[in-house]
Amino acid sequence: MNAVWLDSITREVETIALKAGQYLRDERTRIGEEEIDEKGQGDLVSRADMTSEQMLTEALHKLIPDSTILAEEEHASLDAGGKEWRWIVDPLDGTLNYLQGLPVYAVSIALEHRENSTGEWGELLAGVVYLPELQVLYSARRGAGAFRDGKPIRVREPKRLGRAVLATGFPFRNRERMEPFMALFSDVFLNVANVRRIGSAAADLCWVADGTFHGFWELGLSPWDIAAGVVLIEEAGGTITDFWGNPVLHTSYPLTATGEVYEFLAGTIRKHFPDPPERP
Repeated sequence: MNAVWLDSITREVETIALKAGQYLRDERTRIGEEEIDEKGQGDLVSRADMTSEQMLTEALHKLIPDSTILAEEEHASLDAGGKEWRWIVDPLDGTLNYLQGLPVYAVSIALEHRENSTGEWGELLAGVVYLPELQVLYSARRGAGAFRDGKPIRVREPKRLGRAVLATGFPFRNRERMEPFMALFSDVFLNVANVRRIGSAAADLCWVADGTFHGFWELGLSPWDIAAGVVLIEEAGGTITDFWGNPVLHTSYPLTATGEVYEFLAGTIRKHFPDPPERP
C-alpha cells in the first residue's frame, strides 16, 4: 500500500467529515418531530442522519470512484461486486444525544481494502471520527499512528484495576439481554473506579484511544459503529477484539482495553456471555 496515497486520502476524509459535522451542528436545532422516525424502541433516525449520509456517500465515491459504501441507513454495501475499496460510514453516531441536545455525537468514516488473494474484505486502513459539538477530530491510518487534532495519542493503563474508568453502552437493541448485561455490569463496576455510558460508541472508542477511558465494551453494535474506532485503537497501541478474542469488525461485541484491564474485562464478560452467538 502506498503510504503517501493513503495519507492524502485520509486528509481528504478528514475534510469530508468536518463538512458533514458542520452540517449536523447547524441543523440540530431545526429538526422537527415530524422529521424523526423510530427504527425500534430507543433507536431513532432523523432527516439529519439521512442527509449527512448522502453527503458522505457522494463525497467518498468521488474521492475513490472504485469504491462501495457500507453505511448505517443504507445497511448493505452499494454495488459491492468487484470493488477494491469499501467505506464504512456512520453519518451520525449518537442520534438520541443529537436530538436531545446532548453534545456527544459523531461522524465516523473508515476505509477497508479487499484482499486480492481471497476476494474477502480485509484490513481497515484508515479511520476518521469527528465530534461536531466538541469540534474535535480523531484520525488514524495504518502504520502511521493515531491523532487528536493532529497531535499523537496513545492508550493508557491505570495504575491499578481499581483506578480504571471504563465506558459501555446499554443493549437497547437487544433488551432481552439486559439481565445478563446488568449482572456483567455489576461485576465490572464493583472492581473499577467507575463506568460511564456516553451514548456514542464512536466517541467511546476515541476516548479509549486517547487515554480518557481505560476500556470499553458493548453488545449489539454494527460495523459502522466501530470501524473507524478499530483503526484508532490499534494505531494508538491498544487491543480491540470481540468478547471472545476474535476479530471484532463484523461481530456485535467489541471489547477494548490494555494489559490488566483487558484481561479482567475479558474474563468477567465470558462468565456472563460464555459463547459467541450463532451466525444467522
